[in-house]
Amino acid sequence: MSVLVTGATGFLGAEIVAELLQRSKLPIVAWGRDPRRIEALRERLAAQETRLAIEARGLLDPGPLRGDIDTIVHAAAVRPPVAEGDSVAFPRVNVEGTQHVVRLAEEAGCRRIVYVSTQAVYGREGAPWPEDAPPRPETAYAKSKLEGEAVVLRAEGIDGKILRLSRLYGVTPFVRWDELPGQFAQTVCRGEPLTVHGTGEQRFDLLHVRDAARGVAALVTEWDRVEPAILNLGGGSSVSLNALVGLFREMAPTFGFPPVAVRRVPDHPQGGMQHLELDTSRIRRHLGWSPSVSLREGLSEYLARLATADSPCSTQ
Repeated sequence: MSVLVTGATGFLGAEIVAELLQRSKLPIVAWGRDPRRIEALRERLAAQETRLAIEARGLLDPGPLRGDIDTIVHAAAVRPPVAEGDSVAFPRVNVEGTQHVVRLAEEAGCRRIVYVSTQAVYGREGAPWPEDAPPRPETAYAKSKLEGEAVVLRAEGIDGKILRLSRLYGVTPFVRWDELPGQFAQTVCRGEPLTVHGTGEQRFDLLHVRDAARGVAALVTEWDRVEPAILNLGGGSSVSLNALVGLFREMAPTFGFPPVAVRRVPDHPQGGMQHLELDTSRIRRHLGWSPSVSLREGLSEYLARLATADSPCSTQ
């Protein structure tokens, strides 16, 4: 039996592939689209090449499944800001693409699908959200992910599991420098002030990408321990923007960066306070999973990477 990972050349997908290879003895089939990232993934995981097959596949015209696929981890999607302004990208890829994956699974007799979703399906009110909180998606992306969940859960003969993830961060070969906290780290590297909108007490649930990959792999390898169809996967608690800034200010000098200034702007681009946080008690209870990478450790990875001679300080 094999595991198929879609979106395997993405920020999270590549870590899922690496974690599954390390955690299990299962053969892994990895789908990706970007030729350069496919080659980078192949080089990174060359030591496990006997158990890894990397295929150039997209969601909209993937072709038939090859091999004896027992479980699909569906991590491929388009997300903001990649598809901002394209009104059809989210439903076309995130919904129709998921329909293609489910159809292929049904035709091939694949019994299990893990669908990687997002905390955005809960909206912006009522955090921390348990899994039974009513979904209130506010964006086209969130709506498309909730529809993708429904496609998986109603599939005939398939045991579908939904993992709703909080905001991912962390340094990997495919790091997201254009999002917090990577954005702040690059600002520190350039010696510019960190901009804080509003009070700075807006809160975020940050989940290190390696911890997210550990959670996905735990579900795949310990499937029978999990009865619920939907599980939250988050950092365990939220952090305020002010606290995030404080950590960068404290840590920057230890990596050779100048003292960090703060620029405060009264307005808030989202219109006011927000509190984004997942209740992760269910996955802790069923899988014994909990985050292992502390926020301080995760932020240190950014600053250490930016302190190197080939620093990507100005890549964004």
